[in-house]
Amino acid sequence: MARTKATKRPSFHYKRTSWTRFHLPRGQEWPSWPMGYSDPHLGPLSGVPGYQKVWLGKKVEGPEQAALIILWESADALSNFQASPACAEFLQGLPAENDAQASVESGTLLRRLSLNEDGTSSAATTASSRFFSFQWTTPSPLQGDLQGRVTVTALAMPHVTQSWHDDVRNALGQFVPAGCEDLLSSGVPLRFWTGWGWVDTQNGGNNGDTGPFIFCEFRRWDGYGGATPEREEAAANSPLAKESWARTVAKLMPPVTAWEQERWDTKLAPSFIYPDDDDEDEDEEVEKDEEDVEFERNLEKFIEQQSS
Repeated sequence: MARTKATKRPSFHYKRTSWTRFHLPRGQEWPSWPMGYSDPHLGPLSGVPGYQKVWLGKKVEGPEQAALIILWESADALSNFQASPACAEFLQGLPAENDAQASVESGTLLRRLSLNEDGTSSAATTASSRFFSFQWTTPSPLQGDLQGRVTVTALAMPHVTQSWHDDVRNALGQFVPAGCEDLLSSGVPLRFWTGWGWVDTQNGGNNGDTGPFIFCEFRRWDGYGGATPEREEAAANSPLAKESWARTVAKLMPPVTAWEQERWDTKLAPSFIYPDDDDEDEDEEVEKDEEDVEFERNLEKFIEQQSS
């Protein structure tokens, strides 16, 4: 069956990726809602407009610490969902973590974005605080494909400058942790398996605004360019790799006041797994943002060069 025909795909600048953390009981593969929804894996979300993909993420160090990761076509689509009755029903199937379930050492910085400033949750702020969203800063394959082993490095900055985005990306754009240097000689640019985004804030992180601002780097260790889950596992357990990360982060400007890494194993919701994309209607046409088209064209050209 063909997928719904799209008239125009929003640019990556407008899309948002939201993470909703929750406690997933041991032995349970997906969250559960009462019967009656068209998609049992998505529950109340299944009838909501504006979302494009959904993944389930589990923390590597503690699979009971989970997250539903949703790609939205725009910030407005996410906001409209948060203001709808479906959001409250959706969150009922995602019980919030408590301090006894969540590791104090892992996820503190990003977990605070799902809580109040004092680190607690409340009914009054549930709908908004349970969702924190990332705005992608550049076109990246990861925006629509977060499946597999994914690491998230969160950097907190007290303020931003005119060139903060480029400065941080330049510092980390060719960085691999100690022990992974051979990945740079694989011929596959790092940008094909990394992505960048910053956590949405009310003022949008404009130059001169006060923070803190959270800038995140995503890396997908799915074997592309030799970046396998096994290599990620080795790096995560290597003191030298951790030291190399610390040294690199210490050089960043604006200065980083806090940083952390999270390790996730993610999988796509079954309703987004298609047996054969060729089953789509031949007349299906999707207008793409010019930057997205250019990125995909360069990616295809690079892959052709590597296979010739």
